Amino acid sequence: MAAFLCATAVLLAFGVWDDLKGMGYRLKFLGQVGAVLIVVLYGDVVVRTIPFLASGALPDVVAIPFTVVALVGVTNAINLADGLDGLAGGITVLSLAIIVILGFPSRDMQLLLPTATIIGGSSGSCATTPTRRGSSWATAAASSSASRPACWRSS
Repeated sequence: MAAFLCATAVLLAFGVWDDLKGMGYRLKFLGQVGAVLIVVLYGDVVVRTIPFLASGALPDVVAIPFTVVALVGVTNAINLADGLDGLAGGITVLSLAIIVILGFPSRDMQLLLPTATIIGGSSGSCATTPTRRGSSWATAAASSSASRPACWRSS
């Protein structure tokens, strides 16, 4: 849990820095890789098996780089979706809800508690985040009724 919180703090710090001062893509990428490395190396979050491959457990030489690439990729995907109001929150809530549903039979509180907490926080931010109106296609798409169900708001 400590590694997860440290990585979250790194992402938060880089996000605040980017919002206040602006930063280039290389520095943002470095922050993402740093946060992922904290989780992988200190939190021991490593994809060790891939269900569709019958080869069994992956060796660490393959598993660690695969996990880093996957987590940085997911972080970038959510970051890109964040350009549309409410879309990143909706994607996050739906993805984590699936994790809770699939993980519930294990009764693993280290999985379920943080996941449910993030669902609650993301749902709350979706409900209170106003959409911006503007002339670009992104803001027009964000204010359309198609993006609103992602944050459970009615038009």
